[in-house]
Amino acid sequence: RPLCRRYHFFGFTAFFEPIAAEFGWSYTQISFAVSLRGMEMGIFAPLVGFLADYFGPRKVLFGGVITTGAGLILLGQTQSLTMFYCSFVLLAFGAGGCTSVVTMTAVANWFRKKAGIALGLVGSGIGAGGLMVLLIVRLIDLYQWRTTLIILGLGMWAIGIPLSLVIRSRPEHYGYLPDGEVPGTSGQSHEIQDKGMEIAFKEALKMRTFLYLNLVEFVRMMTIIAVFTHIMPYLSSVGIPRATAGMVAAAIPLIGIIGRFGFGWIGDIYDKKH
Repeated sequence: RPLCRRYHFFGFTAFFEPIAAEFGWSYTQISFAVSLRGMEMGIFAPLVGFLADYFGPRKVLFGGVITTGAGLILLGQTQSLTMFYCSFVLLAFGAGGCTSVVTMTAVANWFRKKAGIALGLVGSGIGAGGLMVLLIVRLIDLYQWRTTLIILGLGMWAIGIPLSLVIRSRPEHYGYLPDGEVPGTSGQSHEIQDKGMEIAFKEALKMRTFLYLNLVEFVRMMTIIAVFTHIMPYLSSVGIPRATAGMVAAAIPLIGIIGRFGFGWIGDIYDKKH
């Protein structure tokens, strides 16, 4: 799932130059669409979290996959800057349903003892999405950018829909407990632990730690999006071939897999605040 969702995150850098060449739009105009996507996803993130708790991750992911696929196909039909921006808003709305908030929630419901490694493995799928950059660059060379977006949209449906249907929200719904334990004495300890971990949303907003985490995430995403959006256009501007630039763009998230899995493993051993 994370790999599917990263079509438009890691892969958009490959579309930057073809779109600018066809329409004559400035890099600022094209980048603004990415900003719209980021703002849209930020606005919908709390709503997505609420929907994931209320309806379960499976339904939210299913809706997100459908909408994201439609957004990619609509983006391939772009004829004007306004349509381009509207397509990105739809894409952001769908991507919000496929966001890590949903998948991480599902994983956290199933794991307690090895939650760090489990979340790290899911996060590694995001890094593996970097492989899509190489495929996207090749597809654009063969079929142009519009057809490539349609192919990606259909691929999102073909791969994402079946995967969303295998998601299971909570182990209790299937007669299990987190970490694969069976109901009994261990279930009581889990129940006590869960109650101790519950924090009301209003209380979380008043916690300095929560606000600091949001600030760090804001800076992190601002930096990452800026780099990934412009990495291939920049490398091309200094004379590096698109194929090589695509390899560089793909390498960054792939190397990130080491950090995602490694820090997840470390988080199970040491206090996460350290």
